[in-house]
Amino acid sequence: MAENIALKEENFDESVSTFGDRLVAARAASGMSVENLAAKLGVEASTLENWETNEDEPRANRIQTISGLLNISVIWLITGESNGTTNVEQGYRRPEVVNETLGVISEVKASLLAALDRIEQLEKRIK
Repeated sequence: MAENIALKEENFDESVSTFGDRLVAARAASGMSVENLAAKLGVEASTLENWETNEDEPRANRIQTISGLLNISVIWLITGESNGTTNVEQGYRRPEVVNETLGVISEVKASLLAALDRIEQLEKRIK
């Protein structure tokens, strides 16, 4: 299972890291589990695990969605080059419980935003 993949400093070294390494690092830094990210992407957990272990690669539209969900650069995710990965590296160095808590906060925030959107839609119907 991809959850057991150990994060290493190499996950951030563009000369040796793979797409899967960077995906694991970014997901872990965001506090998301494989199951949670897979659900947000609309894919099976095993599919995401295959991407993280470089057994398969996502299509371009999924890469764009992944970068948005994990708040990372598409270029960094694909090539390992570019700025904007500081948050991933900082997340990598935080205790796991902090990343997990941030992941839960992110999920709650997304739920609240969706509820707010629904309330606004209902409000418009009433008016």
